[in-house]
Amino acid sequence: MMKLLPKVKFILIAAFAAYLSPSGAQIYEPDEENPLITQVSATGETQLTSNCTWTTITSDNDNYEFNKKYIEDGYNLLGALIDNDQTTYWHSNPSADLHSTTEWIMIDMKRTDISRFYLFIDRRADVYKGELRHGSAPTKLLIEGADDPDGEWTTVTTVTSVHAAYDDTGWPFEELITAPKAFRYYRLTCRDAQMNTGASISFWSISELQCYPAKEVTDQRVLLTALTDSLANLDRTYVGGTEVGCVSQEALDYYSTALDEATTLEVNASATQEQLGAAV
Repeated sequence: MMKLLPKVKFILIAAFAAYLSPSGAQIYEPDEENPLITQVSATGETQLTSNCTWTTITSDNDNYEFNKKYIEDGYNLLGALIDNDQTTYWHSNPSADLHSTTEWIMIDMKRTDISRFYLFIDRRADVYKGELRHGSAPTKLLIEGADDPDGEWTTVTTVTSVHAAYDDTGWPFEELITAPKAFRYYRLTCRDAQMNTGASISFWSISELQCYPAKEVTDQRVLLTALTDSLANLDRTYVGGTEVGCVSQEALDYYSTALDEATTLEVNASATQEQLGAAV
């Protein structure tokens, strides 16, 4: 391992821990080969349910044509969320108040060992009368977990990093969710939705919804990249000196050298996993 002065070494470790998972022990990536939501049916076993009772059943409604196959198949628009088609979508009640009305989508994981997973959401992209529509995205999303859907629900987190639907950055959306324990059921309740940034809308609609297991990253090159990237994003304007709160020039030199060496090693295709791990 590269020798660092204690103060600099602490800076590196603290930055790395902040970048990693809440446990500070590892970073994760979505296991996209094993999606957790695979079965959504209007009449049989289903992993997605909702208490939203609003429907669009008439053929003159602008939502009808896009979701026709789900409307005519027992009316389960939730099926649109796992069809990998951005022109189909689930839609909440457009006249509800998201701040006071509780309209949720519930996920049955069908397993009881999932406490950490990646939440994946994509926006709509349907064309109506020549206009591309993205709907209204859930920009404040309460996530709860429970062992029994009729029992007590525990708040897991509130996701506020989803971008507005017409903001072309940040889509599709994906975020690591860490629950205090493994739950079988997770519930998503939208508390604010936006078409454009800063403008709240009374409904939310999404095209895709999926959850992926979070698997630990063991590739040392990936871990080293995570470390150097997190450090590169820090504000490294330190004040040199011997006073309290200052960093010595010697410490700054060690810091800069260590980061440069790690960055060089990171892009070295010949570096072994052992060498990369030592740098981490």
